[in-house]
Amino acid sequence: SYPSLTDSRGLSHPHQCRRPTASILLTMARVPLLMGMPRLNHALSRPIFSLLRISLNHYSYTPTHVPLSFNILSFFPNKGISDSYDFTPNFSTLVLHASSSKDSSSTRRQPSHSMPRKSKKERYEAPENVLKQKLDMCSKHNNLQEALSLYDHARVNGTPLNTHHYNVLLYLCSVSANSSDGIHDNSDSGSIESLDRGFAIFKQMGIDKVAPNEATFTSLARLAAARKDPEMAFDLVKKMKDSGIIPKLRSYGPALFGFCEKGNAERAYDIYAHMVECEVLAEEAELSALLEVNVRAKRADRVYEMLHLLRASVRQVSEGTAKILEHWFMSETATEVGVGNWDVNKVKVA
Repeated sequence: SYPSLTDSRGLSHPHQCRRPTASILLTMARVPLLMGMPRLNHALSRPIFSLLRISLNHYSYTPTHVPLSFNILSFFPNKGISDSYDFTPNFSTLVLHASSSKDSSSTRRQPSHSMPRKSKKERYEAPENVLKQKLDMCSKHNNLQEALSLYDHARVNGTPLNTHHYNVLLYLCSVSANSSDGIHDNSDSGSIESLDRGFAIFKQMGIDKVAPNEATFTSLARLAAARKDPEMAFDLVKKMKDSGIIPKLRSYGPALFGFCEKGNAERAYDIYAHMVECEVLAEEAELSALLEVNVRAKRADRVYEMLHLLRASVRQVSEGTAKILEHWFMSETATEVGVGNWDVNKVKVA
């Protein structure tokens, strides 16, 4: 449809819209120009849409003759486009009509002499892609031995490894180190070997200058927790934040549960404070562990703090958390907490 024409009073003249004017035909004919233009930055969007208006003033149009092609530089004033627009004037000649693109093959941009792009089959059969697929299958079936064999074979053959390759290897090492049965019959020796190989792989990751991500640090924290070193796991979380990587809830688990198992209520609460600082919300498993370690430490103030958090976020607790609550309220410490004489008015205000 064509736009209606109006006079100075705003009244439309339908009879003037029966036949399209020459300027409208020119505008419609030059629509393929915008589809074929090189991409500019966002600040230059206005010159793109001003192009057709400039062309109406600087280009003569004859309805019986439409040129096959033209140079985009002819649309700009002679004062120099480099002064008015911030881009280099090295555009190629663009096709005016989409239907005439076959006849203007001589005006198309010549292909650049860059490296030939690999086909889909070549990319699929690339050594690093084949290694990724095999490692993913090892992760699916929890096969650490096969994954380590693939890693050693890749190191010998010089296959480049990326972050995903290293993350799968570190994940399998952390799972094997924290499980009851290792990669050998002796679970202790299997766990030790998983730890040694895991930290050696991470060291090689740094030598290869492969950037770690959140999954990398989380797997390392799990390896540290398997080595009964929650302090190292917490340091990894803090290093993650200093590197600009946002920690997740799973990143705090190894350090938090490690300190709770050791009965270190202070360090466990420090981890919770770090979670609050990073805006990571604790769930029932973390709150229950914090509640239990403070019950054993007889820290009444923090016990009731965790109770308020459970009431606000969890509401309906599990059976294990309920047993911790029963143990607290049946203890002698709970009977000594609180005030004997309450101010009724203050209670009503609260």
